[in-house]
Amino acid sequence: MVTHDVATMPHHAYDRVDGGQPMLGVIEVSPETEIGVVVDDLSLLAHASSSDDEWEGLVLYLPLR
Repeated sequence: MVTHDVATMPHHAYDRVDGGQPMLGVIEVSPETEIGVVVDDLSLLAHASSSDDEWEGLVLYLPLR
C-alpha cells in the first residue's frame, strides 16, 4: 500500500504485525515529495524486488534519498 497518511498508517501496520496478522507492507510518501521522485523510487523498489512477499511486515518511507 502506498499512502500519504503518515499519522495513522504506520501505527495500524505495526499493530497488525505485533498481533500476528498479515501485513503486506506500507510505503509512506511525504506529501511534499515531488511526483517524479515518487515514481522513480517506486519503480526502483519494484525492479529491485526479488519476491512478492519481500516487503511483508515492513513500513518504508519515501523519498529514499
